[in-house]
Amino acid sequence: MRIACWNVRGFNKLLKQKNVQGMLKKHNLSILGLLEVKVRVDLVDRLMETKFPGMSFLHNFLLWENSRILVMWDSSVVNLDLVDMSAQAICVRVTCLLTHRSFEASFIYALNTPVERRLLWESLKSHGEGFSLPWLLLGDFNCVRFPHERSGGAPIAPREMVDLASCVSQLELSDVNHVGCFFTWFNSTISSKLDRVMVNHFWHQSNLDVFAEFVAPGCFSDHAYSIVTVFREGLQPIGGGQLVLWGQWDGSIFIEEEIG
Repeated sequence: MRIACWNVRGFNKLLKQKNVQGMLKKHNLSILGLLEVKVRVDLVDRLMETKFPGMSFLHNFLLWENSRILVMWDSSVVNLDLVDMSAQAICVRVTCLLTHRSFEASFIYALNTPVERRLLWESLKSHGEGFSLPWLLLGDFNCVRFPHERSGGAPIAPREMVDLASCVSQLELSDVNHVGCFFTWFNSTISSKLDRVMVNHFWHQSNLDVFAEFVAPGCFSDHAYSIVTVFREGLQPIGGGQLVLWGQWDGSIFIEEEIG
């Protein structure tokens, strides 16, 4: 099963819609989360019917002034049940119709300021209380976790990282092994790792396999998109070639493990 998430920076233009159609086919996606969609709520049904026929979908467009998160899925492959929804996240229960295994997935598009994001972190921590299911969290967290995750611009203030760090610690989350772009957001002077794919410790206890690739967006967005593979048959990167698994930052060195 493959799941993708992308801050598409607007989804009204035909060229971008065709690019997403190509993504679905190229990567054989079962689920796709699109962020910063900017499609009017009265037009989204028509868009999905004409451009993505047969795909089921849900969104949180009524919860914020700008349409933020759209999740679509192939109901012949997976079943999705809505668990929770806010302006910054959509949480669903995913059941693979082939393996009959289930997990929760949260598609995240965090707001711009630390104060606004605090509502997201507190909501996630509340959701995780007494939680014992495998949980996948992916999307645009709109902040970095460590200082080395930004290149260029002003130094990162600790307040920009502390709330995410607290959330990750309390929920016992970890970044999944991944290849591709390390920095996932770019402008003319700054590169940052704003987009992530994380799982909780129950994911590992359940022996669920997961692997991610961050793919450069070309001219379509300033965010890389993530392709997450669950229930892999083998350790092969999506684009072929050499597989590099990025390890965890231990405070002094960033470790990478290479598998031939």
